Order: sequence, then structure tokens, then C-alpha cells
Amino acid sequence: MIAAEEILVRTFSFATLTTLVVVFCASLAVFYVLVRRWTSHRFRIELEDFGREHDFKLVAIELAKLPPPLDGFKDIQPRWLMESKQTTLLQMHATTAPAPDDPNQLIEPQRWNVLIRKIERSWQPTGLRPTHHKTSLIDLFSLASFPALMSIERYTLYSNDSASARALSKTSASSLLPGDIGLLVVGEYLLLDFSARPFDPIEFGRLIALADQMQAMV
Repeated sequence: MIAAEEILVRTFSFATLTTLVVVFCASLAVFYVLVRRWTSHRFRIELEDFGREHDFKLVAIELAKLPPPLDGFKDIQPRWLMESKQTTLLQMHATTAPAPDDPNQLIEPQRWNVLIRKIERSWQPTGLRPTHHKTSLIDLFSLASFPALMSIERYTLYSNDSASARALSKTSASSLLPGDIGLLVVGEYLLLDFSARPFDPIEFGRLIALADQMQAMV
């Protein structure tokens, strides 16, 4: 039987308690950062990863402005903006929603996904609008249609200049363009409207390759 005087009495250690609290707080902070990274901030992280791999810069939303040739639209704001030397990937939305026909119907503001590429040739506003889409980026430019110049029913040719409309109709753009993507050339810019597709890195790679093809034609 152990004598009472041989029992080692342990004293309370504030240093040990402080160390445990610090370790716990650090672990909690790391857990919080990782949860935010893979939940609420996951999409932003994916865009940043894509940008590092393909030389794109993700512009902070508070600094983002509509790039040309879309910078003249006052009722539209950028939501996501990624820029490289020659190409811009943009998601933008209207600041106001259209008035619904039904008072009980809620209509969300229009949103567009757009790729913008700087090209060498200058064009009057001219484009190919998917005929089955209710809305399109081309609608913002109030252009006239040239149905007689198009032999493909899935697209309608729009322009404010007959010579530019005829020049675009003679290219192979309409035959190579997917049916859910609109094409618009304005000044020295080529725009691809992929609003019917997700705004994500998987589509970015496809759109960049398509822009390379379209740029060679216009």
C-alpha cells in the first residue's frame, strides 16, 4: 500500500491550458477556411485556378467594369470578369428586371455569358443570332435582320450595314458555330454569347478554341 507522502501531487498548469486553447483555435480557423474554400468560395477558387493555368486574371467585382464594346450599356453590370492579353471572359447581368405580364410572376434580371476577343479587322455591328433563343446578346444592339442572306435556319443574320452582313454570310462561321452560341462582331472585337451554357472553366476551354476558329474567319 502506497504511503500518503509518496503520492505525487500534480499542480494546475496555466501554460498547458494556454497551449491547448491556442492549438484548438488554430485548428478551428483552418477548418473554417477550408470549409469556405470548398463551399461558398469554391467557384471563385475554380476561376482562380483556371486563371493561373491559362494566364487569365480574375478581376475583383468592386473593380470590374464592362469592357469594350459593351461599356456603353448603363443598365448592365459585370458579375464575373476574367481578362487575358487578348481575351475576356465575362458574366454580366441587367440591374433591373423586365416588368412581368402577370403581377404574381417573378422575373429575374437577364444574365449573359460572353467571350470577347480582340481582332484585327474592324466591323460594323453584325452577328448571328440563334433563332430558337428567346433572348440574345445581339438584341442589345437593335440591329436589322437579313434573312435572305442566310441558308441555315438555326441562325438569323443581323447587322446595321448590308455590306457587313453580306461579308459575314460568305464566311463559314454559321456552319461551324454550335446552335446554342451567338456570334457578334463589333468594331475590332469578336463576341461569343454562350449564355445558354454554364459559366465555368470546362466551357471556357471550349469557347477559347471556338474563338480561335472564328477569329481566323472574320
